[in-house]
Amino acid sequence: MTVEDGEGSALRASQQGEPEDRFYQGIILRVYPGRRSGILRTGNGREIVFVMPDVEIVGTTRGFTALREGMRVGFDLGWTSHGIRVSKIRVYETADSS
Repeated sequence: MTVEDGEGSALRASQQGEPEDRFYQGIILRVYPGRRSGILRTGNGREIVFVMPDVEIVGTTRGFTALREGMRVGFDLGWTSHGIRVSKIRVYETADSS
């Protein structure tokens, strides 16, 4: 899927040979544990909502509880009846570094 918000950051990551080259790059802005949802900011500053269970979380066994505000993550996007949403989040930070 080509989305202008993440093309530059995904391209830069792949040129640098980083493991996150298959994901757009972003930062978790907000996490709402009670609603099991949150907001992610893309490399271009766009804010996109993510809602569990619509999101697959990879890179950790802790799932949603591994997400922290300010955490750098990789992500992928998909379309829903509510518009564009985050469909996959790749956690790069381990439990030891958070």
